[in-house]
Amino acid sequence: RARGPLLAITGSIGGLGAIAVKAASDAEESMNAVNVTFTDSASTINNFASQASEAVGLSASAFRQLATETGALLNRTGQSTQEVADQTIILTQRAADLASVFNTDVNLAMSAINQAIRGETEAIRRFGGDVTDATLQTHLLAQGIDVSVTSLSQQEKTLLRAQLVLE
Repeated sequence: RARGPLLAITGSIGGLGAIAVKAASDAEESMNAVNVTFTDSASTINNFASQASEAVGLSASAFRQLATETGALLNRTGQSTQEVADQTIILTQRAADLASVFNTDVNLAMSAINQAIRGETEAIRRFGGDVTDATLQTHLLAQGIDVSVTSLSQQEKTLLRAQLVLE
């Protein structure tokens, strides 16, 4: 007779074990992705990950996953991996600020930032951002740079968009 409840408890414990194994696997995968993306600057990302829950409201694993995507985008800009790591952390902090102000999730805000860096304009508008070519052109002119946005390389546009997101 006690067998039914015992099986239910055993099943629940087994389910918790599977969740723990998946979490450990996800954490390991996110660490590996950080190492591949940031190479010799991975320690900068991993050090921040250890305090990510307090700093930006993300678990270490969640921060590493977001950082990997952002880092992969910024790696194409020709910056050093240390510059990419530093900028990734700053952009994540910006995402946490946006999430707080707009009462939303940090993941959603970071996704909007990553889309903006890629040149997709819609998602960042929800947070009051604008990375259209017209805005990029205005930003350049305000900095005294008299060059057409259309003449910029994709790397230059990516850096300019990241700069706009941070303002």
